[in-house]
Amino acid sequence: MKPQLPTEILAQVVRDAVHLASPSDLLHLRLANQKLRDISSPYAFRTLHVVYTPTSAQGLAHLLGNSEISSYVQEISFVESAERRDI
Repeated sequence: MKPQLPTEILAQVVRDAVHLASPSDLLHLRLANQKLRDISSPYAFRTLHVVYTPTSAQGLAHLLGNSEISSYVQEISFVESAERRDI
């Protein structure tokens, strides 16, 4: 069995990353393993940045249709273009 870092240490890494990483970095962090997914999801989906495009609107509807992800959403920010944020 591979040694694993304690959840508390991973949680601290994620909390620190929230202030340093872009939203897309947090989404990539979720892909590393199940434990990081569970820890980082509330931070990754706390604020959704939606660009005024049909594709972005469809993505928003898809995310809000997922009960696990939608439970983390606290703010939805609408932006003019993707250039204003790392989306």
